[in-house]
Amino acid sequence: MKALRDTPRYVIGGVELSREEIVHKYLHLVKYVAGRISINLPPNVEINDLINDGILGLIDAIEKYDDARGVKFETYAITRINGAILDALRALDWVPRAVRQRARELERVYQQLEIELGRAATEDEVAEKMGLTHKELDVLMQKIRGTSVL
Repeated sequence: MKALRDTPRYVIGGVELSREEIVHKYLHLVKYVAGRISINLPPNVEINDLINDGILGLIDAIEKYDDARGVKFETYAITRINGAILDALRALDWVPRAVRQRARELERVYQQLEIELGRAATEDEVAEKMGLTHKELDVLMQKIRGTSVL
C-alpha cells in the first residue's frame, strides 16, 4: 500500500493522475504523431520505433507539464512527442543537414530546368542556375552521392 502513496501524481486538466494513467490516456497522441511522421519516411523505418520514441516524448511532457500555465496538455504533449521522434530520426542520420538541404535544392533545380528546357539539363546549366562553378557542382554531387547507401 505504501508504494501506491509514493507514486508520483501529476495534475492535468485539474485532475490528479499517475504517470502510467496519463501514458495510457494519451497513447493515441503518440500513435497519431508517429503515423503522420511515418508517411514521409522510407519503408525501412518501423512505425513501432517511432512510437517508442514518441512514448519517451510523452513521458517527458508529463514530467515537464505545468497545468497552471493554462496550456492544454494535448497541445504541449504533441509538441514534445513530435520533437522526440524527430530527434531520434536525426540521430540515425549520419548525413549533415546542410548536405541534405543542398541535395533537395539540386533536385529542385534539375526539375525546374527540365520543365523550362523540355529536356534533361546539363551540369553546366545546373551550375549556372545555382550560382556555382562547375568544380563546386562536382564537389556538391560527390557529397550527395556519399549519402546513398547501396
